[in-house]
Amino acid sequence: MEVALFTSTSLAMRALLLPLLIVLGPLGGRALADPQPVSDGPNVNTRLEALEAEVKHLREALQAATREEADPEHEPEHRHSSHDEDADEHLDERPTFAVDLELTFTLSTALAWFSVDEPLQTGEHDPHQTGFNFQQLEMRVAGGMDGVMRLDAAVVFGDHGVEIEEAYATTLGIPFGLQLRAGKMLHRFGRINRRHPHAWDFVDQTLMVGKFMGPESGRGLALELSWTAPTPWHLVLVVSGAEATDECCARSFYGDDGSPFQDPRDALITAAIEQAAELGPDWRFEWGLSVQSGPNASGPDRRTEIYGTDVMLRWRPRAGDGAQALTLQAEYAHRRRNTPTRPLADHALYAQLVYQHDAHWQFGGRYEWVSGLADDPLDPEWVTGRHRASLQASYRPSHFAQLRLQGNADVPRWLDEPVFGVMLALEVQVGTHGEHGH
Repeated sequence: MEVALFTSTSLAMRALLLPLLIVLGPLGGRALADPQPVSDGPNVNTRLEALEAEVKHLREALQAATREEADPEHEPEHRHSSHDEDADEHLDERPTFAVDLELTFTLSTALAWFSVDEPLQTGEHDPHQTGFNFQQLEMRVAGGMDGVMRLDAAVVFGDHGVEIEEAYATTLGIPFGLQLRAGKMLHRFGRINRRHPHAWDFVDQTLMVGKFMGPESGRGLALELSWTAPTPWHLVLVVSGAEATDECCARSFYGDDGSPFQDPRDALITAAIEQAAELGPDWRFEWGLSVQSGPNASGPDRRTEIYGTDVMLRWRPRAGDGAQALTLQAEYAHRRRNTPTRPLADHALYAQLVYQHDAHWQFGGRYEWVSGLADDPLDPEWVTGRHRASLQASYRPSHFAQLRLQGNADVPRWLDEPVFGVMLALEVQVGTHGEHGH
């Protein structure tokens, strides 16, 4: 018999060989101890020698097979056809992907009271009426793919249906500090515009964003390039080209009256400079500049430009648990529109101070001002300035739930009376992603 046969023998066969070895082993030993010929003739000695050799061979084969069974890393040799070898080669070349997927649902709803039937809220997801208000249910999906690309998407369920608010891909591996984003996204203009409602510090949208950008903030299908400079402080340069249509998100440009994208001049261009620096162990300062330029719907070759600047100063003591913070944030924007009759220019600003007492309690105040224009085709009733002040107190029983009580005093100067409002908003978040904000 061959050794290779026994190396592939099952344990059951090895168990059958053991009695044979036990029986033949003493016989072989006696034959070695007594080499005298047996009376049957010289052929008996020859047979005994052959049997002893066979027993020795069986012992060695069984010992080798036992060692192979005890070694888990040992792989027996198998014969493959040429087809199997080709299949294995293709399997080795098949790429593998590691995807880190996040799925989050955020519910936003509010109970509100207003002193008038039409409170002049500018945001699509703001509380708009006295009573119960379903603001939105947002489903966020995000995931990275092998450190090369990242996909982010936000789908919003509201009273008016389902909408894809954002869906874009981001590169992660381009060298020299470069990064590309492509898809439907919020424009990186200022600070508030690029944040989703559940990342705001107040229940309702700022008047500046609602009037200049749109009721669902400024966004659209876009291609964006950013560069992080190798400087001692954080410095990022951003430029993007996007569609200039849709009343929800580009009301200062084509809005709903725009034609399809046919020429590079039809693009809405956004450029921004973002800077941040640590002013000490407890202080952080951020400052940005933004500009948008694109066609408007007032006539051929008519354009709109919006210029903005934003600032943020935060105090967060390092000696504590990191939850306590005091943040001052402000933005200013100037809009200029070329129309067939005359140029139109208006301004807007807001400033807010938010104190995070601990992981559960937050308090804040906000002031807003937006100028008005006579004969403004976008807002014909907004003929003079509008002021609004807000106070809020928020309680977060856990990282995934928040109650926010907010009061507004709104003074549209073209109305005879101010508009007052009180809102109690509830936000609940569940899913694999535990951050509030994008």
